[in-house]
Amino acid sequence: MGRFMANRTERKSIPEIRHYFVDEAGDGNLFNRKGRLRFGEEGCSRYFILGVLDVPAPDRIS
Repeated sequence: MGRFMANRTERKSIPEIRHYFVDEAGDGNLFNRKGRLRFGEEGCSRYFILGVLDVPAPDRIS
């Protein structure tokens, strides 16, 4: 009896190099000394912004 073998192409995963930059604005201290959230406390910033920029070729923008 014959055997049928499917022709499979194995895809080797090539590690992808990602370049990204992270920036924050506002108060970075989100927790107090006891580990409790500081939101709403006096002296704590009302806003916290986190931005991420994914750059495929950073050498082209410098």
